Amino acid sequence: MIVHASLGGTGEEFWNCVLVGGSFDDETYANEVESTTYHAVSSTGQPATLTFKFTFRNASVTRPYKISYQVELPNGDVVENDLVNV
Repeated sequence: MIVHASLGGTGEEFWNCVLVGGSFDDETYANEVESTTYHAVSSTGQPATLTFKFTFRNASVTRPYKISYQVELPNGDVVENDLVNV
């Protein structure tokens, strides 16, 4: 995972927070989580709340097959999605 500079990361450094597979939709994640959060927080100066849920097929695997997230924006809007990660 690369944390964009506008969200407090370097924008270049790779952090392996969660293993993502080839089917993970990076574009949807970037639009719905990173961009939406950045624009909402920078325009209001108020915090957003991000919640993630990782679903694993069994206890022996290290990569979740589904990543669910919820982004609660400062104005009360909520963005939710489940992305397949295989």
